[in-house]
Amino acid sequence: MRARAERVMWSVLVLGGVLAGCAHTPAQPSPDRIGEALAHAQSRYLDGHWLQSAEALEAAAAQARASQDTRLKRVELEWARVLVDLGRRDRTKGDRALVLLEGLRSGSSDSDRALLADVLLHTGRVHYWRKLIGNEGDWERPLTLFREAHAQYASHRNVRGEGESLFYVALVHQFREQWAEARTLFERSLALSRQARDLVGQGYTLRHLGYLEDREGRLDQALALHRQALEAREAAGWRVGAAFQAIAVGDVLCVRQGSCAEAEPLYSRAASLAAELGDPILTAEASLGLGRAAWARRDGGSARSHLAAARAAAETGGDAVIGATVALIRAEVLHAAGDDAEARRTLERARASLERSGQEEMRGELDQALSKLAGSTPRPQ
Repeated sequence: MRARAERVMWSVLVLGGVLAGCAHTPAQPSPDRIGEALAHAQSRYLDGHWLQSAEALEAAAAQARASQDTRLKRVELEWARVLVDLGRRDRTKGDRALVLLEGLRSGSSDSDRALLADVLLHTGRVHYWRKLIGNEGDWERPLTLFREAHAQYASHRNVRGEGESLFYVALVHQFREQWAEARTLFERSLALSRQARDLVGQGYTLRHLGYLEDREGRLDQALALHRQALEAREAAGWRVGAAFQAIAVGDVLCVRQGSCAEAEPLYSRAASLAAELGDPILTAEASLGLGRAAWARRDGGSARSHLAAARAAAETGGDAVIGATVALIRAEVLHAAGDDAEARRTLERARASLERSGQEEMRGELDQALSKLAGSTPRPQ
């Protein structure tokens, strides 16, 4: 989900002329409906209202097309960018983005190199998400597009674009478990994002550098990087991104360092915004965190309530991996309460969901938990 705060396009007022014969009436600015729609769409996007953002951009594109406004291509590009993010959960949105992007590519000229770089980047993002979430295709297709986008950005010295495209190249290396290459590219991306004063870009890269530090067991460094990422997202005004990052900080504190009481306010903050937005994935992750924190203090009732909310939201959002994580904790809570039959059903349902989605992640953990449950006796709560 990649917001680009530096591309916020604020509305522009175009001064209207004085009506003939009404020179005594002060000139009033004519509203720039397209500019207003762009500003509104960007605001909605940063707040996490992606569907409303896409709808505003679709309306702006229709108006720009009807009036032959020169901003049509930029409006369509912004619309495609939002559709790419929506396409993670709704394939039809990703398909619509690809149609828009192909139209922009085929209609571009040699003078549109900046536009072509963006088209390549966002086309790559569609294929990146389809490989990551649905295991569709291979990593070479998005990787090639991200590298081509980087070359285009570099050719016209677009530092922000260079940083963003390198970030996505690094992501592919990360998911291929090519850790050294990923770290080097993330560090280069961070330097470019800082040079461009791209706060959203910094937030993304700091977040993933934090993951790499966590993987190496350097938890203090991981926590510091995740906190810097949270600060960057807050400074960018990216509310939904800050909420997800608050969860990441909470997870280092609670899951990795055992400081669940310190993490709980961060999870609660994310849960409040999730309730406002109705975002199922944010709801699932925040509720999962709250369930973890409740179980850490052995409050089984609160833990079950939060975990039930997390499971329902994960199912709504179609995220089997979050659902599997919820199942592992819920099974532990149920086992402690003496309900091994329901604990086993919980783990088996989660494993079946992973198989249906084609996800390999978490299967080993679920199998291990099932095996452990088969040879254990209920523990007193």
